[in-house]
Amino acid sequence: MATQESEASKATVSNGEVSSNGTAATTDGQTVQTAGNAQDAQQQQQQQQAPNAWQVIKGVLFRIFIIWAISSWFRRGPSTPDPNTPAGAPRVPSRNLFPKDTLMDLYVYVSQEEVFSDFNDTEALFWFHRDLVYGDWTTGESGDGCYQHYKEMDIPEKIQQNGSLYIHVYFTKSGFHPDPKRKGQYRRLATVHSTRMLNKFKRRKFLKTKNLLTGETEADPEMIELFTT
Repeated sequence: MATQESEASKATVSNGEVSSNGTAATTDGQTVQTAGNAQDAQQQQQQQQAPNAWQVIKGVLFRIFIIWAISSWFRRGPSTPDPNTPAGAPRVPSRNLFPKDTLMDLYVYVSQEEVFSDFNDTEALFWFHRDLVYGDWTTGESGDGCYQHYKEMDIPEKIQQNGSLYIHVYFTKSGFHPDPKRKGQYRRLATVHSTRMLNKFKRRKFLKTKNLLTGETEADPEMIELFTT
């Protein structure tokens, strides 16, 4: 009798209750491994959270791009807008117009006009020198690339009366002429020029002095009007 009761106590209960041996039972009699299921779920969660190799590479490349963009923005200098170009486009860096050792012709005109255009006036042509070597600093009378020219000029009366005298210097490629009216002999990209004023008169100052005793000036009224106007 005692033996039958002990065996009955070891039997698994089929209604989902805990048996006498301490194991959990389901309604169909299968044992549930709660500890093992919890461990498997934790491993699956760790596998899902671990990033793959492509995600790591993509993150590194994105950081490199951000660093490069910021450094390029700081290194970039401000471009100078050219007001003569449309929409203020950046100015293109300058370059030499003529290659080294290019043969050049020199035209020097002296005129009372600030803007020179009378190229047919032979008296205005002060100096003409043919076949100068561009970039050669060993030519010339002294071997230093410098040339000199002396010539006497008659100064008109207009210039002597506070008039202006200008020098117009033109450099052209050999065989070309600075006159734009000469078809076939003029080319804009083959001609450079510069203009300077040769004389400059200072304006005379007139001091209005008065006699301290009489309170009147001794200067001629015409002279006062001439210098004050």
